[in-house]
Amino acid sequence: MAALAVVAAVMEPVTALGNWQYTRWGMTLVQVVAASHGTAWLTEDNGSYLRYMPNRDKALLLAKGQVAIDNLQFLVGFYFDTVTRRLVNVFLTLDPCSKTDAYEIKRLLAIKYGSPRATFYDLTAEWVSPLSPDIITFVASSCSISYKPVPAGL
Repeated sequence: MAALAVVAAVMEPVTALGNWQYTRWGMTLVQVVAASHGTAWLTEDNGSYLRYMPNRDKALLLAKGQVAIDNLQFLVGFYFDTVTRRLVNVFLTLDPCSKTDAYEIKRLLAIKYGSPRATFYDLTAEWVSPLSPDIITFVASSCSISYKPVPAGL
C-alpha cells in the first residue's frame, strides 16, 4: 500500500478549534480521508481497538497516514468512537524508536506546548495545548504522541 508523506513541522501553528493538522474532532472517516488530500487511507483490518484503554475511551482504528516531523517519519492512526464513528484520537508512532529520538520528540513538544503539566519520570509527559483544547500525551518508550480533545468539564 503506497502512502504519500505529509511534511509538517511540530512548530506549525494550529487553529483554536482543537484538532490535529487537517482534522477536527468529530469528523467522520470519509471527512478525515478527504481532508488528508491523499495522505491518509482506510485500514485493511476494518477497525482494531485502541489497546490498553478503559471502556469509555475505547476507539476503532479506521484510517492511517504518515507524517514527517523534524525528519522523523511517523505512522499516524486515526481512531473513531465505537458508537458514533466520529474522530476522537490521533495517535502518532515512530518505529524504530531510539532514546535519542525520544529525547528530540519531547524537546520539540516542549518548545511548542511549554512545560508538560504532568510527567512520570522521563517515561511520559502530558500537555494541555495553550493553542487549542487538546490533550497531548507523549510516551518515550514507544516514541508515540496521542492527541485527543479535552473532556467536557475539565
